[in-house]
Amino acid sequence: MNWSVAIVLFSSFDWYIPQLSVLNANEAPSPRLGHVAAIFGDKMYVFGGHTVAMTGSNQEISNELFELNLQTMNWKKLGPTNDNAVQPLAYMANTVLIS
Repeated sequence: MNWSVAIVLFSSFDWYIPQLSVLNANEAPSPRLGHVAAIFGDKMYVFGGHTVAMTGSNQEISNELFELNLQTMNWKKLGPTNDNAVQPLAYMANTVLIS
């Protein structure tokens, strides 16, 4: 699978690409665009977007939710857990509420 994560350090505006674990590559999101991402604590959450097929030009709108542990750099797929999930949308805004 051809995917990567790029991180910017806002204090210096330097970019770097961390080494991600390949042990759980099945849990990592497929390449996508138009998704949303948010960081809470030491986790980054990625939701939705257009998934891009590795072969051909097929694209689908996703409603998948993934978590990246920023300490271990391991991915975990969180959802959806069934086919009756919310209708997926691409290029939408997100809001993170902390309670």
